[in-house]
Amino acid sequence: MTETLAVIERLANELVEAVAALSRPAEREPEERYLTTEEVAAMLQVSERWVRNHRTKLGGFGTRKMLRFPESAVKRWIERSRK
Repeated sequence: MTETLAVIERLANELVEAVAALSRPAEREPEERYLTTEEVAAMLQVSERWVRNHRTKLGGFGTRKMLRFPESAVKRWIERSRK
């Protein structure tokens, strides 16, 4: 069962990356880094639950279990919240 979940998670990650690649303009811009819920929580020093509950404000996309956050969106949120 855990092997199946690991395969599903890996495929979901690949799908998220593929969709992100398709949405990029033809001209190469700097690569966007996509953060996991865990990474965003560590960056903001909050719980993963807090990150999931605020996912739209942080630019999150994907399913509740497979959320990803553009690093640039999280950094913009940090800058806005400091003001």
